[in-house]
Amino acid sequence: MRTEHLDFITFCVGSLSDSLGKSASQVYGALRSSGVLNDYIVPCYDVLHTFSKDYLVEELTEVLRERGEGVADMHCRSDEYLADELMMEYQEKASN
Repeated sequence: MRTEHLDFITFCVGSLSDSLGKSASQVYGALRSSGVLNDYIVPCYDVLHTFSKDYLVEELTEVLRERGEGVADMHCRSDEYLADELMMEYQEKASN
């Protein structure tokens, strides 16, 4: 993954977090678990990074809803839960 992708992901997570009133870890977890992160944000970076912050927030919120990762679902995930999920994913990928 390129540095500009990481910067953009950080921007998207922060922007959504601010807009939705959710923690960055909750937003990141929702983006990752729904596939929006790796199946939409990263592959579409060249186009998405040209849009305004407001448009991105609206677009990403809609994509999350379409993928069944409703904004309301994010409040159910604690930071500890998300950290455990990230660790399990990391260990799974490291073992492959």
